[in-house]
Amino acid sequence: MIAIGLVVPDRAGAQSYPNRPIKLIANGTPGGVIDTIARVTANTLGSLIGAQVIVENKPGASSVLGTQFVVNSAPDGYTLLFTGVDGMGILPSPMKQLPYDPEKDLIPIAKVTQVDVVLAVGAHVKASSVREFVELAKASPGKLTFASTGLGTMTHMAGEFLKLRAGIDILHVPYRGSAPAVTNLLGGRVDLVFTGVATATGHVSNGAMKVLASAGRHRPTVMPNVPTMIESGYADYLSGSWFGVMAPAGTSPEIVRMLSQKLTETASSPQFLEQLAKLGSEKTLELTEEFARSLATERPLWKSIAKEAMCRSPSSDAQSEPRCCEPPHDSPQV
Repeated sequence: MIAIGLVVPDRAGAQSYPNRPIKLIANGTPGGVIDTIARVTANTLGSLIGAQVIVENKPGASSVLGTQFVVNSAPDGYTLLFTGVDGMGILPSPMKQLPYDPEKDLIPIAKVTQVDVVLAVGAHVKASSVREFVELAKASPGKLTFASTGLGTMTHMAGEFLKLRAGIDILHVPYRGSAPAVTNLLGGRVDLVFTGVATATGHVSNGAMKVLASAGRHRPTVMPNVPTMIESGYADYLSGSWFGVMAPAGTSPEIVRMLSQKLTETASSPQFLEQLAKLGSEKTLELTEEFARSLATERPLWKSIAKEAMCRSPSSDAQSEPRCCEPPHDSPQV
C-alpha cells in the first residue's frame, strides 16, 4: 500500500521527496527552549515522514543568521526553518531593515506549539513576588538587570513591557540564546530573566532560581503555586512564544502540503504531546494560510509595543541598544 503524500514529483521529473535527510534550522542555542522543542518536533516528524530530520543550531543576531541561511537555501524541502515569535512576529517590528523580507521570502508551513514563559530571578535577588521585585527596582533605578535571548526577541520585549507597565528602570543585558542568559542569572551576573517553564523547573527545585510569575493566561501546570502576571496586578500583561516550521519561498506547493500534513500528524501524536507537557508547552496547530493570517495580525501588535518601549521611553541602557530600529548585530550581545 502506498502512503498518500509521501511521493512528491519535483519539477524536474520523477524524484521522490524526501529521499535524503532534512535539515531543520533552529534559531537558538543548544539546550535552550527553541532547540529543545525543535528536537522533539524533528524526532516525531522524522518517524512519520520516513526520513531523518536533523536539527542544526544557528543562533545569533536575534534569529537573523539562521533565518537568512534558510532564505538563501535551495527551495527543495531539505532545509527548513524552526522559528518562533521572536524572528517572525517581533523582530520585523523594531528593526529598520532586515537582509530578507519575512513575509515574501518564507512560506509558513505549520505552527505547532505555544510556550508560556515565566518571570524568574536569581537566588541572590531579595524578592519573592513581582511586587517585591518592583519595589526593589524602584528603590534603585537602573541598578537591577534583566537578561534576554537577544535584541528584539520576545524575552527582550517581555522585559520592556514589564518596565513600562511597572514604571521601573532596569538594565537590559542581551545574550545569544536562552542557555547563556539563564547561566548568567544562576551565577548572579544578572537579576531577572523570562524563560520557559521547563528551563526553570530544575533550577527552582535546587534553589538556584525563584519564579515570581507566569506571563501566560494560566498558572503553569507544574507550578500551580506560581501566580500569573495578571494575578500579580498587571491586567494586560501577556507574553509567550509560539514555534513553527517554515520553508524558503519557491518551495513547491506539493512539498508544502505534504509537510503540513505530516506536521499535523506530528502535533497530534501521543509522543509529541507527552514531550510538550514535560516542557510546559501545549499544542497550537495552525497551517499555512491560518499561520500567515495570525502573523499578519501579530506584527502590528508587537510593532506598537516595540515603538512605545524602545523609541519613546527613556532607559538607562539606551547607549547599549539600537535606538528605534537599527538592524541587529552580534557585537552588542554578551
